Formats: sequence, C-alpha cells, structure tokens
Amino acid sequence: MITRLIVDGFKCLRGFDQELRPFTVLIGPNDSGKTSVLEAIQVLGETTRAALDQVFKGDRRFETVCWGGAADGQISWKLELSDGLREKLASYELQI
Repeated sequence: MITRLIVDGFKCLRGFDQELRPFTVLIGPNDSGKTSVLEAIQVLGETTRAALDQVFKGDRRFETVCWGGAADGQISWKLELSDGLREKLASYELQI
C-alpha cells in the first residue's frame, strides 16, 4: 500500500508531499491539482513497464508535464510503501 507520495515538478505539483491512508479523498477547487496527483501516480506506474520515450509522448510529452513547460526541467517522485499496519516496508524514487 502506498502510504506517502512526494512529487516535485510534475504539472502544477511543486513540493507536493502527502501521507496517504487506506481511504484518501482529494478535495479542492477546479485547477488545484487533484487530477495532477492522480496522473503523477499513473505516469510513475507506467515508467515501470515502458521506456521513457513511450511514457512521455503525444499529449504527455515531457515539456508539457514538466512544471513550467521546460524540456530541460526535472520531475521527481518518491513513494513510501507499507504493509497496511503503518510499518514502512520500502520506498521507490525516480528522478527524470
């Protein structure tokens, strides 16, 4: 189970750091980043199954998802995983 998500540089997410529980609800006004959080998780998952040039193509070109639209920018993710009993089992980090 993902217990913490940290994302920086993906779309509007800069310094996003959120603890996640078994049931987490994203609430906020339009254009506040709710969809970006879900897309950040989706893109990170896709990087484990496909080459980066396949993940970042079409509407999801790197410069369109990188904060500020910079092709030379950086995106970083960190996930913390637990067994559901709040005991940290592992973490996974990716910087592009």
